[in-house]
Amino acid sequence: MTTMTQPSTVQRSLPALYLAQALSTSATTIGVALASILAVKLTGSESYSGVPSTVNLLASAFSAYFAGQLMSRHGRRVGLALAFLLGTIGASVAFWQAMQQNFWGFMVGILLVGLATGGINQMRYAVSELVQPEKRGQFIGFLLTCSAIGAVITRLCIPALKNVAQSHQLPENEAGWLLSALFLALASGLVAVFFTARPADLPKHTSRIQLSVAELLQNPQVRLALLGMMVGQGVMLMLMVMMPVHATHLGHGLEAISSVMTGHVVGMFGLSWITGRWVDRFGARTMIFMGSLLLALSALLGLLGHSLMEMGIALFVLGIGWNLCFVAGSSLLTSSLPPETRAAAQGKLDVFVWGSAAAGALGGGLLVAQSGFPLMYSVALTISLISAIGVYLRRAGKVQPGT
Repeated sequence: MTTMTQPSTVQRSLPALYLAQALSTSATTIGVALASILAVKLTGSESYSGVPSTVNLLASAFSAYFAGQLMSRHGRRVGLALAFLLGTIGASVAFWQAMQQNFWGFMVGILLVGLATGGINQMRYAVSELVQPEKRGQFIGFLLTCSAIGAVITRLCIPALKNVAQSHQLPENEAGWLLSALFLALASGLVAVFFTARPADLPKHTSRIQLSVAELLQNPQVRLALLGMMVGQGVMLMLMVMMPVHATHLGHGLEAISSVMTGHVVGMFGLSWITGRWVDRFGARTMIFMGSLLLALSALLGLLGHSLMEMGIALFVLGIGWNLCFVAGSSLLTSSLPPETRAAAQGKLDVFVWGSAAAGALGGGLLVAQSGFPLMYSVALTISLISAIGVYLRRAGKVQPGT
C-alpha cells in the first residue's frame, strides 16, 4: 500500500479507524433498533416511535458543522475521539434514563448520541486523507465494509447481551444501550491512542482557511460531490424507512421483512470492497450517475412490485445505489478541496448531507400519509432521475484542488 504519510503511522492509524467504524456501527445499530421500541414503552404510544430517529438525524446534521470546525483547529484525532466520547456519554444517559422510565431524559441521551454522530460520520474523510488520491474510493469502501462487520458483531452480541441482562436483572432493551456505550468508549480509546497519522499534503504550520458555503459551491467538483451524497442519503432514507411499512400493509410478516432488510444492509455495505475500487477506476462522476440510476430503479421496483422478493430486490438495489453515490461523493469531496480548508469545509457540507437524510426520512412518512405509497415512490424516482440527467448533461472538469 502506497500512502501519503509515514507508512508506520498509517499502518497503526488505518486499522484503528476501521475497528472504530465497526464498533460505532454496532453501537448505532443497537441504538436504532432499540430506540423506537423504548420510545413506545416509555410513552405508551406508537406515535412517538419515530421521534428518536428524527432527533438523531437532525442532531447529526446540526453538529456536523461544529465537528468540522473542531477538526480543522485541533485535528481529526481530537475531533473523532471527542465525538466517540460524547456518544459514550449519550448512550449512558439513554440507558440510565430509560431505567428511570423517563422518556424526555432518554431523549436527551438520544440527542447527545446524534450530536456525536455528526463528528463520527466524518471518519470517512479522515481515512481518505491518509492514502493517495487514486485510492481514496477503495479505502472509503473498506471503511464501509467494516460497517457490515459491525452489523454482524451486533447480531453475535445479542445472546450474550440477553444472558448478562438476565444475570443482573436488567431489562434487555435498556441494557442494549449500555452495550452501545461500551462500544463507543472502546472506539474513542482506539482513535485517541492509535490514530497518529496526519495528511502529508497539509504542512504542519499552515494556517487554516475558512470558505463560505457559497464559495465552496463555486467549484463544480464540490457541487457534484454534494449532489451525489445528498441524493443518495435523501432517497435511501425515504425508501428504507417506508418500504418495511409498505410490506406490512401488503400483509408480509416481521420475519420476512427482517430478511429483506438484511438484503438492504448487504447492498449498502457488503460490496463496498469492490464499489470503492470502481470509484477509483471509472471516476466519481460515472459512479454518481450509476448510483442515481440504481436509486431510480429501486423506486420503480417499489412502485410496481408487491411480492416480498420484488421488495427485497428493490431494497438491495437501493443499498448499492446509495453506496456508489456516498463513496464517490466522499472521495471526490476530499480530492476537490485544498488541505487547509478541507476539514472545516467538509463539516459545513455534511450539514446538507445529513439534513437531506432527515428530510428523506420525514418526507417519506408525510407523502405516504398525504397521498399513499405511489406518490412517495414517484417523488423518489423523479429526484433520482433528475440527479442522473444532471450529472450526465453537465460534465464536471478535472479535479482541481484549491479552485
